[in-house]
Amino acid sequence: MTENEQLLQNLIQNCSEETAKAFFRRKNVHFKAQNEALENADPERFSNIWKIGRLDFEADTVVFAFAEVKADLSERTCRKAQFEAARKILRAENADAGLFLFKGANGAFRLSLVYKAYQGTKAELSPYRRFTYFVQPDSTGNTTFKRQIDRCAFDSLEAIKQAFSIEAVSKEFYRELSNWYFWALKHIHFPKQNNLSDAERNPVCTIRLITRLMFVWFMKQMKLIPDGLFDRENVSRMLQSLEPDESTYYKAVLQNLFFATLNTEMDNPKVPRRFRYKNEQGGDGHFGIHNVYRYEELFSKPDTALELFKTVPFLNGGLFECLDRVEIKPYVRIDGFSDRKDNELTVPNFLFFGGEHIEDLSESYGDTKRKKEKVSGLLDILSRYNFTVIENTPHESEVALDPELLGMVFENLLAAYNPETGATARKQTGSFYTPREIVSYMVDESLIAYLKTALQSEIGNQKSEIESRLRDLLSYDAEGNPFNESETGALIAAVDACKIIDPACGSGAFPMGVLHKLVLILSKLDPGNEGFLQKQIEKLDDVILRDELTRNFKENYDDYGRKLCLIENCIYGVDIQPIACQISKLRFFISLLCDQKTD
Repeated sequence: MTENEQLLQNLIQNCSEETAKAFFRRKNVHFKAQNEALENADPERFSNIWKIGRLDFEADTVVFAFAEVKADLSERTCRKAQFEAARKILRAENADAGLFLFKGANGAFRLSLVYKAYQGTKAELSPYRRFTYFVQPDSTGNTTFKRQIDRCAFDSLEAIKQAFSIEAVSKEFYRELSNWYFWALKHIHFPKQNNLSDAERNPVCTIRLITRLMFVWFMKQMKLIPDGLFDRENVSRMLQSLEPDESTYYKAVLQNLFFATLNTEMDNPKVPRRFRYKNEQGGDGHFGIHNVYRYEELFSKPDTALELFKTVPFLNGGLFECLDRVEIKPYVRIDGFSDRKDNELTVPNFLFFGGEHIEDLSESYGDTKRKKEKVSGLLDILSRYNFTVIENTPHESEVALDPELLGMVFENLLAAYNPETGATARKQTGSFYTPREIVSYMVDESLIAYLKTALQSEIGNQKSEIESRLRDLLSYDAEGNPFNESETGALIAAVDACKIIDPACGSGAFPMGVLHKLVLILSKLDPGNEGFLQKQIEKLDDVILRDELTRNFKENYDDYGRKLCLIENCIYGVDIQPIACQISKLRFFISLLCDQKTD
């Protein structure tokens, strides 16, 4: 371990003013250590706030501050208060940017880069952007933080911004994942179906595998799926064999997780989570029934596997429904969830746990410069990055892979392969990943046009200033509700009544953008959810359903109820590619999970 790495590890394990100063001093000899008390505008949350140093570059000044948070810190807690504290410090110090360390009582900390958002040569008063790492001392999920911060030379503001760049992290992740995808296609074989060739069948099935596993990875981040299902040592003890060329991990662990666990209710005595049984003649007593476990003979400890699967929640909605169909002949095998000897499925273990090596992927990419690409096991790749279930906004982002990544990965992978020629398939599929900024613009303009019409009876001749107030309502930077009580009621009713459809939804970029903005609107118009909840209750005649809906609002985070009702009633999408709709569903499920309190 280098001295830089050791100092960074000290900061992670024991975040303090001194460990922070030692690390930044080592990164840049021009770091000016200081120890100056700053105004604590929120003593209820922070014990104290100190300026611990500064870096003066040729055109920019960066201040460094440290604050102790009185309560424990999690990914969710204290975000807004910390952002406000950082902005006040930057204004008071007249600095271009600041690095802020907020340490919680539990030892976790948030390291944030906050800087002014310049437009031309002038900085507006309010728009600051914040990019954040959330770090926990004993977590294995600090890999992105370690890699990015250790690489940074801290010799310019631009270098620091690059260390906090989500785009850089996402681009690096996608390159690793794309390499894995093309490498995997050389070794993966899914069952034959409808006379489709390997080149037509395997890419889509492999993309489906990736997106399912990534969704599971986000659930693991929320502690809803045990880490032991992805730990090599634990898995090797659980399975009879984990030989590289066998397909035991995908079949016994992942397929059982996808189809017989996530797609099967918990604690249902009529349909318990169990291994399939064989009838007296040795035949399959659960032939074609996909919500029972298979591959029992591959486990050395089947009961241990059942215990790990036991706590995993049931996700309805068909997201992990097995696509095999055996109701009529000839059977349609798409996922290949079968322990019959004639199962053609091959997904070797080395694709998940293989060590890093070099592969020639020039033919796959159509680029002679890609002859020496690094590839490694998919679980190794996922483990090298921080994942977060906190959804980013245009003005505040956590430097980790967030749920939007699902859409980016899906659309880029699908666009990267033409089953007929091996060349790019963008023109054939129409698949393009729409950047968040463009989505945000499209969403804003659509909603402003709709809401202006909805306010016609309330605004009278005030059309000139209504758009300005609507833009404030849709802005993450502007706070509060700019509308009076009557206008607010009309806007809540308009949101409740709106119907939004994307006729070519892809992986759901536009529908997700609409969801986030509608949630923001409701959070400003109706912070306590009283008005919006009442409108939902009025639609239900059944007392039990009303009580259940009320519990969903009251027992989860504020945005959960908003999202649930908006998804159910307001947002629609279709696409020519069924797998695109499936990815959209996955993203909406994750968005709901983000705001659901786990039991």
